[in-house]
Amino acid sequence: MKLFSWVSPLSSEKNYRPDIDGLRAVAVLLVVLFHGFPIHFPGGFIGVDVFFVISGFLISSIIFAHMQSNKFTLLDFYRKRINRIFPALILVFIVCLIASKWILFREEQVDFNKALFFSTSFLANIYLLTKSNYFDASSETNPLLHMWSLGVEEQFYILWPLLLMLLWKMHHRKVLAVIGLIALISFALCLDMVARNQTLAFYMPITRFWELAIGSLFAYYLHQENRKGFRLAFSRLETSPWRHPVSILGIGLIVFGVFHLSTASTFPGVNALIPVIGSMCIILAGKDALFNKFVLSNRAMVFIGAISFPFYLWHWPILSFLQIQLGPLSREVRMTAVAVSLLLAILTYFMVEKPVRFSIKSQKKSLILFLIMVAVALYAVMDWVSINSQPLTKQDVFLRHYKNYVSEHKLSDLYRTDCSLINLNGSIRNEMPASCITPTQAKSVFIWGDSHAQHLYYGLRKTLPENVSLLQVASYGCAPSITPHGKLNCDNANARALDAIKQVKPDIVLLAQRDHHESNDFAATAEYLKNAGVKHVVLLGPVPQWTENLSRIYAQHYLDSKPRYLGNYLNEDIFKTDRYLQDKYQKSDVLTYVSATAGLCQGKKCMTYFPTAEGYELTTFDYGHLTLETSHYVAETLLVPTIQALENTNTN
Repeated sequence: MKLFSWVSPLSSEKNYRPDIDGLRAVAVLLVVLFHGFPIHFPGGFIGVDVFFVISGFLISSIIFAHMQSNKFTLLDFYRKRINRIFPALILVFIVCLIASKWILFREEQVDFNKALFFSTSFLANIYLLTKSNYFDASSETNPLLHMWSLGVEEQFYILWPLLLMLLWKMHHRKVLAVIGLIALISFALCLDMVARNQTLAFYMPITRFWELAIGSLFAYYLHQENRKGFRLAFSRLETSPWRHPVSILGIGLIVFGVFHLSTASTFPGVNALIPVIGSMCIILAGKDALFNKFVLSNRAMVFIGAISFPFYLWHWPILSFLQIQLGPLSREVRMTAVAVSLLLAILTYFMVEKPVRFSIKSQKKSLILFLIMVAVALYAVMDWVSINSQPLTKQDVFLRHYKNYVSEHKLSDLYRTDCSLINLNGSIRNEMPASCITPTQAKSVFIWGDSHAQHLYYGLRKTLPENVSLLQVASYGCAPSITPHGKLNCDNANARALDAIKQVKPDIVLLAQRDHHESNDFAATAEYLKNAGVKHVVLLGPVPQWTENLSRIYAQHYLDSKPRYLGNYLNEDIFKTDRYLQDKYQKSDVLTYVSATAGLCQGKKCMTYFPTAEGYELTTFDYGHLTLETSHYVAETLLVPTIQALENTNTN
């Protein structure tokens, strides 16, 4: 008995393409591997783009076939969509809702219920646009984050059948032209938006529809070939010897994208063409292309493709809830989580999805499923209201304080976030206040880096003498660099920062960034700055960073004991990075290295709070951005003494 021989095909139609189910398997595996092992599969998120192309192709193929036979109705189309996705989706929502009650704090449950409501309404992508603040908790602690892609697809499915119905009776070339024009306009908007607001370009349906529309475009091409003998070069590809290298090219492009792209890449935009073109090459090559026939049509791949939807639904909530409960996950835990997700996907497919879709014949099935989904949405709203009406516990007050720390303390002003050339949503800012780069005193210190440079401003301004101008160009998510590193907006921001530094020629340039210090040649940067007229360059090493928000760690484990130093839940990479930077730059003659961990940590434990008149204040208000007390402490004990020592060197 062959492995998976008991798996029946997903369709009995004569035009069934097992290789496309295999391509579904590739897509879901890429996403799961990216979420489970992001270091090893940095561009695995393109699996979603592969899904988009497949969905556009398959749904449009079904619509065209039913229109051809005069069997297409909108009601039937939407009924089948409900029967297809609601059973597994409702199950996952209910399980996540139960888990949230067990794992999440009150404030987190409120956010979860909001996300759940918008997910049940297929508006998760729109909701996430409001959660793009750089200082928000890590996306890894949002169990429903992956619902954004389902929102994009369902928004497409609502609009696309209506359009195709209007186009159907037109001449085939006009239909092709209209679909092609829509794809082109959507892609042009995507290119424009990704340069101005990457978050908006990532989540908005209009900047993603081109990926689904391209699938639809080629579905119509192939339908016309079958219908009227419509002949084009690629429509004959399925019988051409070129189909074999074309399918290899397709999978090659997808594999290239997985290892060439990363979360630091500008995406979507031009980079999204990599998985889109790759997917279309595989689809157009046909099921008899060697790779499609022997790899993608393999029963194991077809089976994973069959369970791809529940696999996608389960994997992220499991990883996310584990991350919330346990902190950083070991490789073994991640592997176990993926295996459990796969098992749950199999059980969901055979015990929920297939029986509801195929065994239950009631005409009211889709209506019942729809009403259950509405009930879940209403429960999310009622629970949201109910939680807000309950008395606050000590943990609730503590977590709410740090959740609102940025707004309550007006950090936008105190950290001079207006001196960023990147907005909170990742878009480029054309202008910033002249005070950011215009000195008013003879002496000047210039802060350059990302948000981990921004949080130094308050302490330095409070500690430096008034006769020193404190200038800043610190852009969200952009490490200081004299060479481009592939993130378009950051490259532009760094170029503008360098222009300002060359013009001002400050006495001190202070460099700081969150992570990935090993990939930045600070000696070359310092030498470049000195040649541009800068007297001294100071590099601050990484500050202590926690595996999740320090406030949550304290609320969950240490709110009563209040340890001053803590080793648990620390990101230990900061110590490795600090040693690396000390070894490389401690004796440098072009820059001065300052170890942040030397001032904030003792051994492998780091400071968690400072006593205040009101009680105490944590050292970070999230995973690693400094609170006001800590910013002052770092400036007073580490940075200003270093700056004064360098000034004394000049005097002597």
